[in-house]
Amino acid sequence: MVFIMTRLYQKDYPVQPDDYDKGMVDTFLREWNSHFRNDPDVPRVGDFIIMPDRSYERAACVRDDGIQTCTGGSFALDNGYASMSGSLNPGIPKEKLIRTDEVREGNFWAFHHNIWTAHNAIGISCACRVFKVI
Repeated sequence: MVFIMTRLYQKDYPVQPDDYDKGMVDTFLREWNSHFRNDPDVPRVGDFIIMPDRSYERAACVRDDGIQTCTGGSFALDNGYASMSGSLNPGIPKEKLIRTDEVREGNFWAFHHNIWTAHNAIGISCACRVFKVI
């Protein structure tokens, strides 16, 4: 299953997205989505995790020994990967996570026309997978 971008938006961002951005972000998302085909049972940065208290956090750092989550932060999307800027919670071992059938909308940002400069972001909203701590 490939998740397609649901929308680009300007809210809280200074730049209005255009057709170039749509094509660029579609490419970024196709690449980002290709990562879970190799290991569909491991979250990617940006996917959601249901915690034992039933709250939702997002996967913020994926390591060999586990997944660190966050409750805030800023998620950027680039060519084939997502990254998070913010604080991390302690790691969760990968074997304590199971994938659910739920899909949840997650927000990201990217550089307008992929030009890396200040005040040049566009907002992205797309479907993300959801995992659960067991």
